[in-house]
Amino acid sequence: MTEAVDRKQMKLMKYDETDGTIHGMLWKAKEWSYAVFMGHERDSNVYPMTHPEAYSNYSDTWSHYELKYPELDDVSPTDWSPLYEAVDFVATSSDAEFREHVGEYFDMPVVIDYYVLMEVELSADNHGKNLFWACYDKTEDRKLTLAAWDMDATTGQRWSDLYYHSSIMRPDQDYQAYVETEEHGDFNLFRRLRTTDADGFNMKVRQRYAELRQTVLSTDSLIGRFQKQIDEFKACGADQREYAKWSRDDDLAGCALNFDTEMKYLTNWLTRRLKYLDETRFDIASLPSALRDASSGYAADIQVTSYGSTVYVQSAVDAEVGVYDLSGREIRRVVLRQGLNTIERLGRGLRIVGGHKVFVE
Repeated sequence: MTEAVDRKQMKLMKYDETDGTIHGMLWKAKEWSYAVFMGHERDSNVYPMTHPEAYSNYSDTWSHYELKYPELDDVSPTDWSPLYEAVDFVATSSDAEFREHVGEYFDMPVVIDYYVLMEVELSADNHGKNLFWACYDKTEDRKLTLAAWDMDATTGQRWSDLYYHSSIMRPDQDYQAYVETEEHGDFNLFRRLRTTDADGFNMKVRQRYAELRQTVLSTDSLIGRFQKQIDEFKACGADQREYAKWSRDDDLAGCALNFDTEMKYLTNWLTRRLKYLDETRFDIASLPSALRDASSGYAADIQVTSYGSTVYVQSAVDAEVGVYDLSGREIRRVVLRQGLNTIERLGRGLRIVGGHKVFVE
């Protein structure tokens, strides 16, 4: 239901046809492998710290990764080295090396956001496989960023052998334990970030989750986005076309397709999942007050007003907050100092600054 992930979606620099220079690159992880897991084989929680298999720059595949941009028909040879080096680093580096250098290989703010998404949706199939890796411009910076695709096994749904999976994918369970016991194993990049706590990863994840709970991950926001899609399906008649094609199909184990029933299931599942994460996994209430304010602008210590195109933020603490539009898209991150701060060039419209709505002219 969305546009395909490609160079334009990822804002990657174009291949220079004039001199044959490769800038932006895009790869897709399609199946499980040692390299896709970045350090172990599927159905194994053993991490041997061995190098991945070799690649060929004259092939558009490597260890279940596919080259998506630039295509091999347009550029030959390609260059697998940025992806290979990142995978090899995760698979073989010592804990000390990993803690010191992981930020040189990966776009960590995006990795943190992605990890939060996996936790929230209890994703069964996007922790290694079913994601895109990209390099914005390898001539400037070889670190990788990522994006998800094929997210059918999320939010309480696993595979289509059963219509619902309320037992296997119950919302009140630990994500790491789930992928290790019910799926093909943990993603080694996530595992090493947690176990080494590289650059304060564990606290940054809690902080980011607390921030996003005020906007795109609020319970009402998440449920509202599902409901909006269902309402649009009904308004244009797509729901009836879906029923006609898929209801009672073998892919649904012969069950009747019913969007209203699914919406009730999703509402219950998401409400319980977020409550579990709030109180257990990310334990928002125990975050130090300075970190709570830095992550979400928990109203008490930040006051926001606007005059014309300028936003004024009176902060009782040093803090870092996100600025969002009403769709939940992050526009900017702003470091606040204790006292009066000004923010400009946010564009006209309603904005959410540190959890507070404000209108910018």
